[in-house]
Amino acid sequence: MIKDNIVFCICDFETTGLDPVKDFPIEIGCIFTDNKFNELGRYESLISWPSAWLTEGPPKDGVIKPEHLPAYQVHGIPIQEVLNAPGSHEVTQKIAELVAQYKPKQYGKAILLSDNIRFEWQFMQELFGENLKVEQLFHYAGWDVNLALELAGVDRPKVNKAHRALADCEGLLAALQEYRDTRVITKKGSV
Repeated sequence: MIKDNIVFCICDFETTGLDPVKDFPIEIGCIFTDNKFNELGRYESLISWPSAWLTEGPPKDGVIKPEHLPAYQVHGIPIQEVLNAPGSHEVTQKIAELVAQYKPKQYGKAILLSDNIRFEWQFMQELFGENLKVEQLFHYAGWDVNLALELAGVDRPKVNKAHRALADCEGLLAALQEYRDTRVITKKGSV
């Protein structure tokens, strides 16, 4: 049974690649839920990192660095949209506002959930940079839910949208709700 005063933040990033040391998050999706995986709110945003993603030359040219082409082929996020997106400071401030809005009063931090928590946590740290420490908003131990879902025999639903951050969060939320509804014996209405 999960405590009543827990708030989860299902998070997903689309990035310029898989290495948080040299690649950058360019899109974030978050869905906040209560302890029973009922949605409380959501947020999605592109994140501008123009100098990191493009080759030298005018940004309007939008020529992607060769090392970022594989990631671009997965998510297909238009370069011009990223160039016109809010910067990391604006995005992290909005995430901080949402955590403050939804976090439980007694506990004070949301628990980050993902299907690859190590990846998401590293890119969350990259996004927050020196603006704010991730640990100030989220519990230090995020949850990677893939193994739990696999062990429970819950398949991730197919998402009808392009590979985008919020769509991936929606798929994970649907799987967690299926887990809640069909695989878990509840006590007094709690998972």
